[in-house]
Amino acid sequence: MANSKTFNVISTTFCEYLSADVSGKNHHMGIIPLEAHLGPHPSYVPPLFLSVTIEPLVQNLVFVIEFVDPKGRLIVRAKFDCETQDQLRHHQVMTSNVQIPPIPFEGDGEYRVNILDGRNEIIYTRPFFMRTGTAAPAIFTAKSEVNLGPAFADLFA
Repeated sequence: MANSKTFNVISTTFCEYLSADVSGKNHHMGIIPLEAHLGPHPSYVPPLFLSVTIEPLVQNLVFVIEFVDPKGRLIVRAKFDCETQDQLRHHQVMTSNVQIPPIPFEGDGEYRVNILDGRNEIIYTRPFFMRTGTAAPAIFTAKSEVNLGPAFADLFA
């Protein structure tokens, strides 16, 4: 988790589609964890959605979300000037969603998300890789065991 004096960055999520329902819950479809594979000969990067969740620490804050290409060129910049109407509650969060338009694909590379504070200082950065081709399937074996704690096991007996 990255911190500034005015907010903490809780998460960043890339996905193919994002919507919000009337209660304010976000619905992410086609989540892309770290690397997008664009097929054998892409000419454009398809539109993407970026969802950023922060925890405000003050009632008035400014933050900026940037998406940057491998050459350091700015693709999208979204500035948020936020004011809460009530006292902040502990662990209250705010989610901001940004749509990244289709852009020309210039080859494999590391794109970046930067989160800046009100002083325009980068307080969080995250890589996002775009590659040609198809992702090789991950092949691994995992064994797991899940148990309820003693205080809750009787609830399902």
